[in-house]
Amino acid sequence: NGNLSEPELAVFISAVYTRGFNINESVALTKSIVNSGETIDLGKGKKIVDKHSIGGVTGRTTMVVTPILAACGAYIPKTSSRAITSAGGTADAMEVICDVNFSAQEIKDIVLKTKGCVVWGGGAYLAPADDKLIKIRHPFSLDPRGMLLASIMAKKKSVGAEYVVIDLPVGRGSKIKDNNEAKELAHDFKNISEKLGIKTSVVLTDGTDPIGWGVGPSLETIDVIKVLQGDGPRDLLDKSCTLSGILLEMCGLAKPGCGYKASIDCINSGKAFKKFEEIVHAQGGAKKLKIDDLPVGKHKVAIYCPMDGRVDYVSNRRIAAVARAAGAPKMQGSGVVLRCENGDKVKKGQILYEIFSDSETQLSYALKMDKKLQPIELKKVLLETI
Repeated sequence: NGNLSEPELAVFISAVYTRGFNINESVALTKSIVNSGETIDLGKGKKIVDKHSIGGVTGRTTMVVTPILAACGAYIPKTSSRAITSAGGTADAMEVICDVNFSAQEIKDIVLKTKGCVVWGGGAYLAPADDKLIKIRHPFSLDPRGMLLASIMAKKKSVGAEYVVIDLPVGRGSKIKDNNEAKELAHDFKNISEKLGIKTSVVLTDGTDPIGWGVGPSLETIDVIKVLQGDGPRDLLDKSCTLSGILLEMCGLAKPGCGYKASIDCINSGKAFKKFEEIVHAQGGAKKLKIDDLPVGKHKVAIYCPMDGRVDYVSNRRIAAVARAAGAPKMQGSGVVLRCENGDKVKKGQILYEIFSDSETQLSYALKMDKKLQPIELKKVLLETI
């Protein structure tokens, strides 16, 4: 009801962080958050699906998954976030090609027309109490598990989702460091979903490496368009089709074990890209999408490999920091384009990645950030010959 001041909310969040929630308390908070705002009712007889990643890894799978599911007959009213500490959220990337700020009624109209959307969750009055909690949680870096569960599931419940897939990236550099922690969180997601009447699958994915080549709103959108046209980063294609395939099987639009193939077929047939263009146009964008029309920073510099060796680690967090220093997400065409990934053999003088910016000043900041953080770690393949 808005009766608590920010200091009082901070105390509440701190208490939850210290003492924890049981599942029933998480369910109660979820329902209260949903009831704090509007909801979207698409009507009966529709297969309404949704997805969520807890974040920490670059790559816009949502923008690939949404048109696949919509083209296959599911309804997906996808609300997404903007960047907080990353180089761009899904809403930032989608905003490069169309509007993302819509009311709940406008979202409903778009989805009933196209079966899908990718919009900014903060634009609609959906689960607004959650936005107030996030506003306090973020500066304190407090993310109590029970509150995290309620935050995510409230967004799904508010749009009427019946089938949900949760992506939990795991590993060095991601929010979840080990499989045991991920499995505990997955178990909680399943429990709370059951009590909310939502069928949920949780997928543990590799969070040690960025997904796709681009880091920054426009550069990530270019990756998405290339994937939907059948010529993009393989890891973005694989992860997106895995997630969409699970949802297609869950809601009965693909036979068990055939969801991934159905997703690939949807892309190869051109149906997914056609549906993406339809969604973009319904959100105020162009009827036809061309990569050449997307903004890319006019200034760029290449970062070269200092030695022969192998890529040992590409830090999501550090790469995002370099992209932000270059001007992302505010400057849509700024960011980083990777030219290597974990495990690649590289030679001295080879380009590891390129930094793009619309500002020479920002580009110089990004170069300083790169030297400070060293986002890509290398190791020698051969240490010594005796």
